[in-house]
Amino acid sequence: MAAKGSLIITRYDHEKLENLFGSEFAQAFADKPYLQSLRGELEQATIVEPEQVPSDVVTMNSVVRLREAGSDAADVFTLAYPEEANIAEGKLSVLAPIGTAILGSRVGDLIQWQVPSGIAHFLIEALEFQPERDGETRGKTTISLTPLEFDPACGTLSGLLMRVLSAFTQRMSSMAKSFKKMLAEGQFVRAFSMGRVIHPVMIDMFGLAGGYDGFWLDQEHGGLTYDQINLASVCARANNFDCFVRMATTSYSLVTQNFEAGAGGVMAAQINSAADAEEFVQWAKFAPRGMRGMNTSGWDALYTHKPPKEFAVEANNDHLVAVQIETLGALKEVDEIAAIDGIDMLFVGPADLSQSMGHVGQLEHDEVWQAIDSVYAACKKHGKNWGTISVNPDFASRAVEKGCKLMIFGGDVLCQKLGIEAVKKAYAPQFAD
Repeated sequence: MAAKGSLIITRYDHEKLENLFGSEFAQAFADKPYLQSLRGELEQATIVEPEQVPSDVVTMNSVVRLREAGSDAADVFTLAYPEEANIAEGKLSVLAPIGTAILGSRVGDLIQWQVPSGIAHFLIEALEFQPERDGETRGKTTISLTPLEFDPACGTLSGLLMRVLSAFTQRMSSMAKSFKKMLAEGQFVRAFSMGRVIHPVMIDMFGLAGGYDGFWLDQEHGGLTYDQINLASVCARANNFDCFVRMATTSYSLVTQNFEAGAGGVMAAQINSAADAEEFVQWAKFAPRGMRGMNTSGWDALYTHKPPKEFAVEANNDHLVAVQIETLGALKEVDEIAAIDGIDMLFVGPADLSQSMGHVGQLEHDEVWQAIDSVYAACKKHGKNWGTISVNPDFASRAVEKGCKLMIFGGDVLCQKLGIEAVKKAYAPQFAD
């Protein structure tokens, strides 16, 4: 690979790229060598005026013709900022691994890139457009001159693009935690609840606090929209979290919408029978196990980049499917529910379970614990996990002793309440009447 030498860049692009390293995405991937390399290049960069940029250097918003060595096929990319990137439109993010590699390279340079099958070498064949050379001012919308090459036989992106995309998405996938995978490995999962305050700052604060593996989104009580689930899921991935949605079993379409928005799992509330649980699994799984509607335009299919067959297999394998045991009907058929193929976890809702048993507000009643014992026994018999909400430290310890593997500790509203109370207590004289 030819050495780039000192990165030649305009002040505008230098400042904007430096600011990008404060973004959630860049922070989440800060340990990656390709981003560390770009950061080092920016620190040593030669900053020039636009008219001083050599005409053959790849700069931001340049349109680059890139060809894999030994191949006659070439692809055309626009090197874009992350907010403008869209690989299907040929707009490649500068924070993508190959984006960092071509920034500052020159026409004729041979660069190398790790793809799933090994090391590939790419030739920068031409600059079809360079803003500085062609008189474009900074701050304009990214220009994409040429649509991506598609294979008309199968309607997929060209081999080069698919390999680049595959390598990048593998790195993204390897970063994010998976509740289902953690449970399968016997790990204990710590999550928090969000249902009223769906905001990136709230999720970031839990992420910075450490100790948590992710959160559940309470759609049953919070009435969360697709956009809220989508926002929370993006923020989850940025913090190396997973998330799943607790939802009312009122809508087949809502199950698939939650997956497509980016949630790692779904959980059905108010299950009353094994038949209810089976129907929920049918909604959550593709054929042959279920009949979830096929649509590849959401996050879980990487926005059409996964072929439908591959997508269906991976979704069936990777998504967490759980049901709540909180009604007398579900409790009566808990063994049959735990036996259902496709259910990964039973979840005890102690508040509604105690209510259904005639012990409103008595979440630690002896009969409630007897019910929890029956859930644990059914899960142990059928090789399933169970989870619950922590009522207090003693409850949590007792549940863990009974094999609980996923527990909710606090949440958005409760933590704000406790924080307010702590402030008032700390400044008690100033808050005295």
